[in-house]
Formats: sequence, C-alpha cells, structure tokens
Amino acid sequence: MTSDPTIKKPNVNKKGDHPFLATVLIVGLYISIWVLSPYVANHFLSQYLETQLLELGAGSSIRYNPFLSRLSIKELALSRAADPLVSDSSGKVFHISELTVEIALHRLFFDQLSVTEFAIDGLYMTINKDTDLLNVGGINIPLEHKVDSHIDSEGLGLLDSEGNAESSNSPLQFVMSKMKLINSRIDIIEQGQLHQLHLTDVSINEVNASETKQDLAVTLIADLDGAEVILSAVADMHGGLGEINVEAELSDVDVNKFTHLSSPYVEKAVSYTHLTLPTIYSV
Repeated sequence: MTSDPTIKKPNVNKKGDHPFLATVLIVGLYISIWVLSPYVANHFLSQYLETQLLELGAGSSIRYNPFLSRLSIKELALSRAADPLVSDSSGKVFHISELTVEIALHRLFFDQLSVTEFAIDGLYMTINKDTDLLNVGGINIPLEHKVDSHIDSEGLGLLDSEGNAESSNSPLQFVMSKMKLINSRIDIIEQGQLHQLHLTDVSINEVNASETKQDLAVTLIADLDGAEVILSAVADMHGGLGEINVEAELSDVDVNKFTHLSSPYVEKAVSYTHLTLPTIYSV
C-alpha cells in the first residue's frame, strides 16, 4: 500500500510555537497570581495574626498585580478584645481603607528601586507604650534590645566588634517621587493617657537615597489633641552628612494634656499656645 502524496502530515515541531507557548504560560501564571493573591495573602496573614491574638477583618483585600507590579490593599482591618483606653469600642487596632504601591521592576536592572506610586487613604492605628513594651497596631515590640554595632566617632559608618569601620558595597539606589498619606488617625497611649493624632495630609516627595546621597522633602498637616501642627522639612545629605531644614508651627496647644510626661521641656512650654520653629540642623 502506498501513501497518498497529497496528504501532508502536521508539523508538531514548528519553531514558532515555542515563544507563543512561553508567552501563554507567563500570562497564565500572572493571571493566576493576580486572581489568587487575595486568598493566599489572607491565609498566611491570618496564621501570623493568630500568634498575636489578632483577627483579620472579613472584608480585607490584599491583591498583587504582577503585570503592573502593583500591590493594592482595601479595607484591611485588624481587631482584638476591646480596649477601654481606645476610643473605638469595636476593638479595632489597625485599619487601612486603601493603599496602593507600585514599583518599576525594570529599574532593578539599573540598580535602582523605583517606587512610582505610594498612596494611603484612611489609615487608623493604635500605639500603646508601656515601660518595657511598645504595641503598634496590635503587634508587640519589646523595647529592651541589644545593639551589636554602633556608629563611629566621625559618624561616617558602623563599627564592627573590633572597632573597625564597616563598608557597604551596595549600589542600590532608592527613588520615590511622591508618597501620600491622607485622612488618617493614630491613637497614642502614653502612660495611660490617650492622645489622638489626626493626619490630614502627609507628603514625602523627591526621595533619592543611595550610599553616597540622601535627599527628601516632607510636608505635614495634622491635629494633635486639638492643636494644629504644620511641618515642612527638607534633607540634603551626602554620605550621612549635610543639612536638614525644618519649619514647624503649632497653635492652640493644651499643654495640660502632656504634663504626665514630666519633662522639663513640657514644663517650660506651659506658657505657650502658639509656637513657630524655623530650624536648620547640620549633621
């Protein structure tokens, strides 16, 4: 029996199929990460929070988009047993209405970690400080710790155990054009006294940090226990040395709310209800 020459056998080894299949696999993997990331993140985060006696809110969403290298968090809430010192009777210790972080991963090829978007809206957090323990957002942080390394006398680096200066060879540069925090509140409990810090607008701009140069600008509009706080700061550092220009304005300060700190600075400030501080720090 002879085969019909008009019938052509399919060619299953076409070279053009390999790039196409690789693209399909990568796209499929990225879609899987994007779809499954909320479930995976909630699972592992809930396991950790159980060790801290915290619960993750049912409506919390943590999603990673690998196509844009974007992390999106919505309605993330942590709660524990109600604390009578905190005004929120629901026992909530941490909440974010919305957070977005986007990174330009391709810049890593040029030794640069570039954050193209960083925005937080509706942050709520409790900070409770005792004698030997600091609780931030429900997470306990011991205050007693041992530091193995220290800054050398010239302030140029760290010293190792033998007193020799340590050098860092990391070429990585951190760049962030703008970080925005709005509509937020922090409840600070210091020695049983509650202080409420309302953050109307916090901006960190033009961050450029490397081993040799560190620049950033900060602006803050806030309200601390009814006192208006306006602050702006610009840092221009080279190798850890340089200038930090700070301008701060406080008005309507009720210093009686801070007398429990027993600080000579607080006692000296009793007569002030409005304070403006233009300052330049050289380090």
